[in-house]
Amino acid sequence: TIDLRMAALEFGGVVAKVVDVETFAIENATSLLEHQMPDGGRKRIVAIVDIGARHTKINILNNRDTVYIQDRQIGGQTLTDEISRRLAIDPAEAEDGKCKGDLPAAYKEEILPAFIQDLGEQINRTLQLFYSANSRAGVADQVLLTGGSSVLPGLDKHLQQQLGVKVELARPFEKLRHSMRARGGKFEEAAPSLMMASGLALRAFDS
Repeated sequence: TIDLRMAALEFGGVVAKVVDVETFAIENATSLLEHQMPDGGRKRIVAIVDIGARHTKINILNNRDTVYIQDRQIGGQTLTDEISRRLAIDPAEAEDGKCKGDLPAAYKEEILPAFIQDLGEQINRTLQLFYSANSRAGVADQVLLTGGSSVLPGLDKHLQQQLGVKVELARPFEKLRHSMRARGGKFEEAAPSLMMASGLALRAFDS
């Protein structure tokens, strides 16, 4: 698995200096979100929901330590596939329309709400499993969303209503953004990716 990815990087003229396990990379990067957590995450339960293409990884932190991890079989590609099926269009066209937001009304009225509902149910099941296994820990104080599909319109608000927990979009590059502005630079991000933050932002902070 590693060799395949290294070969792809080398083919593109890129040399990898660090290869990490996804779960550990996300755990390391959670320190970049402490500025968003109530009380900096101290004595608080925070769920980090990283929405990938095929999977959604849920890391539950208790007092800033990862105590529970679960993968759910739902992601941005799930929504793209459903758009393609329901609207009878090519998957590439469905992905492009999803990113640009110029799909027919059925997308916003039916397809997107159904996806958000399903995602919320998956997150809620993970939280309930955590509560069952850690009855003394208490309930979640916050859910932070990261990953490419976390920026879907209204996702945070709908999930907050569905879960009954404060839901926010993760801002892992906040310190980096402020640092670059202070130096007169600009920094823009397309989506709050913890995987990117675990390498790029930590490296930038060190320098």
